[in-house]
Amino acid sequence: MKENFIPVKKTARYFTIGEITPGIQRVWIVLHGYGQPASEFLENFSVFDDGSTLIIAPEGLSKFYTSGLYGNVGASWMTKDDRLNEIRDYIRYLDSIYNMVNTSIDLKNIEVNLLGFSQGTSTLIRWLENSQIKAKNIILWSGSFPDDVDPLNVRSYLNSTKLHLMLGKYDKIIDHKKADERIIRLKKAGIRFSLNLFEGKHEIPQQTLRDLMRYL
Repeated sequence: MKENFIPVKKTARYFTIGEITPGIQRVWIVLHGYGQPASEFLENFSVFDDGSTLIIAPEGLSKFYTSGLYGNVGASWMTKDDRLNEIRDYIRYLDSIYNMVNTSIDLKNIEVNLLGFSQGTSTLIRWLENSQIKAKNIILWSGSFPDDVDPLNVRSYLNSTKLHLMLGKYDKIIDHKKADERIIRLKKAGIRFSLNLFEGKHEIPQQTLRDLMRYL
């Protein structure tokens, strides 16, 4: 048996809060976790909706029923199967969203913030390793730096931004021992970041998000 590949066109979906207008002062791109629909994930960020902010939630290219053969549908950025092609596909997809916005708003002149949650943290870092786009803040929430990215490859880029790690004290999904090892790895690579432990689980509590906003 021979494994074969062919590139195809695909229609990808994303959700937004706010409109692309000359009055936009900041843009957020937020990447959901495994099994989350982007529309549901985006609801966490309605607190940013102030008339001068555009929030964009791309959706993972793979969708599936989260329980059985019908019902709620979730999305995933990738799995371990054919992972390199899936990574290349979502990097092209995220580049397309960024470039689309950049044609309407000169993103060099406004504040850009990037956030990944859970599986979206690895997705975000892999994207930034390949496309080191302008960003003021990068937030890795309830996830960790992926093992397949050498921190040295992105050190100078990340140190030109503000990197924030958000971890819930009672998060049972995160392997805290591995998270600690990855934090040590970042420190050894000379990457600057702030580590924020919040009272919560594998989630984005609204009050924690509001508190973070005060320091961005």
